[in-house]
Amino acid sequence: MLQPCQLQLWKAADTADVSALQRAIAQGASVYASNRMKWNALHRACMTDDVDAVQLVLQAGETELQSMPTTCGSSLEAPARLIATVDAEGNSALHIAAGCGHLGVVQHLLRARADARARKKHGATPMHTCCQTLAEAASPEQIARLHEVIVALLTAGGLLEDVDEHGKLACMALDIKQREALLGRIQKG
Repeated sequence: MLQPCQLQLWKAADTADVSALQRAIAQGASVYASNRMKWNALHRACMTDDVDAVQLVLQAGETELQSMPTTCGSSLEAPARLIATVDAEGNSALHIAAGCGHLGVVQHLLRARADARARKKHGATPMHTCCQTLAEAASPEQIARLHEVIVALLTAGGLLEDVDEHGKLACMALDIKQREALLGRIQKG
């Protein structure tokens, strides 16, 4: 059974409540612990558009990893280990933030060395996730935000021409008008 502080941590991450995150971490909640869908505190924080919450979770992950016996560690350094952790569908924190169009969080994860070409189940990259959301976007604000996320992913080495295991290019989620609008934004620099 989970400790109450673990549930408090997840709730705080879901709502980007930095004070509650700090309290739960101080009470011993693990940012690496995950639920049955393998969502941890970072996955949850990336659903919000709050860079401070994401940063706090990454810092806590680094502290927590340093306190673990060396036999429990992995070849990845913190915060890379937490950033590389995937959920049951293979989504990394970057897949989630990119799919939500959270530019600040995407940029923060990329600065923390998230892999812009990380692949989830069936080979989809964060670019695939973002393009799929863009294909369904309705408001001009959401479209503009997703364009900026795509530019950030491209700058970090992501590719619109990445192919998943079904042979689908990331940009093929978009119709021709959407691809033209995106190309116009990319050409602006």
